[in-house]
Amino acid sequence: MQIPDNKLVIVWRNMVKTTALARLAVVAATLFCLFPTKAFADLSGPVTLNWYYPNLGTLYQGPVSIGVGSTFSCPLGFAVPFCSAYGEGGDHSFAVGPDSITYTGSGDPYSYNSVSANEYVFSGLAFTGGATLANFSLFTNISGLTASDVTFGPSSIGINMAGVPISGTVTLTLTATPEPAFYGLLALGLSGLFAVVSRRKKAQNA
Repeated sequence: MQIPDNKLVIVWRNMVKTTALARLAVVAATLFCLFPTKAFADLSGPVTLNWYYPNLGTLYQGPVSIGVGSTFSCPLGFAVPFCSAYGEGGDHSFAVGPDSITYTGSGDPYSYNSVSANEYVFSGLAFTGGATLANFSLFTNISGLTASDVTFGPSSIGINMAGVPISGTVTLTLTATPEPAFYGLLALGLSGLFAVVSRRKKAQNA
């Protein structure tokens, strides 16, 4: 049976639309597999550490660059300005993981009680997939240090340790979210997948 030309055009257009929608669905599924929710919390580059003291307007030491999977350590007598600033001695280290930042201090009983700020700020946070910092969780064994001492933005996070002992451990676990464009593409791809399935069902029932 010969199909009229106008119907051939309609069939061709439907095939093109279906193919395009199917491609979008494949793209969305691929992105979802490659970049699951957890992966967006992973840091993709070095972090910059700055130390503000005795107030937030005064940069005391820094910047120091710390790569993902690396630790910047300050043992007693370490010949680095950042480390020599610990006049009370002790060991201090800053470790950057894929989705966390950890401070560890020992042997230094000083609490910086007479200042308004003793804040470590980690900036330049870049995440896989163009994600931005959305939240954090705090784990610490330092008495008096709480989540209210932490401030953060899309690409930075800081913790103010004024008035608390700096001997102990602080871990900030970072949670990042994808850019809105990613969700838009994912939604578009899933819509395309739904449309493809609907078209096939209609074709089978015709």
